[in-house]
Amino acid sequence: EVKIVHKTSAAKKLTRRILMQQEDWPHWRNAEHAQLDQYDSTGMFGTPVPIPNDAPVFYWVWIYVLKSNANELRRKARAACDGSPKRGHAIIHGYTFTSTPDHTDTRLFVALSVYHGLLMFGTDVINAFAEAKPGKQRYYMYVDEQFRNWWTTRNKGALPKSHVIPILMNLQGHPEAPRQWAIHIHAILVDIGFVSCTHAKCLYKGTFDGDNIFILRQVDDFSIAAKSFQMYNMICDKIDTHLHNP
Repeated sequence: EVKIVHKTSAAKKLTRRILMQQEDWPHWRNAEHAQLDQYDSTGMFGTPVPIPNDAPVFYWVWIYVLKSNANELRRKARAACDGSPKRGHAIIHGYTFTSTPDHTDTRLFVALSVYHGLLMFGTDVINAFAEAKPGKQRYYMYVDEQFRNWWTTRNKGALPKSHVIPILMNLQGHPEAPRQWAIHIHAILVDIGFVSCTHAKCLYKGTFDGDNIFILRQVDDFSIAAKSFQMYNMICDKIDTHLHNP
């Protein structure tokens, strides 16, 4: 007997098995499809192929989160590859570390914003890692039930169980992914006129229409200090021109 839960469980960890028994399961399935649609829009997936000899193949890891605020209830399904060392498939080429702001960087950003009389806004990038080029290791993903269901729903043709998915972009979960994204977003910010601090690589300064603008970057989250909401939107629009998912 299948137990029907009339609303999403408040359990700390949501699993697909639990969610499939709930009346809101179609919404969670749509969230899975939305995640894979976003990856697909970046050119993440190659045409599935039989497993090549000695090729590194990773498993999918899915995380389900229920986010709520005063205005909306949002179901989010996040997919990443299991690039953990215990799997033994990840091969690292060069450095994997990436800059992140510390407390001093954050205080400096706030102090500069206040000194110049600016407003501070928060934003983030959707599927940021997928926007970047892949690392040097070429690898594949196994086809799981989530991917197979999405593939069928999108009418992409037959998908044999023996096939795997070539990964053509930068998939979250691989050890090289954070650094690849950091390199990518730094180049974008420089291209639109920002300069990073010598000893605080995640703190940027720019000047637009004679006004100072500061950005503090932490992975895919941003604090943007600007004189107005319109100026903040202008900066976001400039960044969006370089992204697949605005």
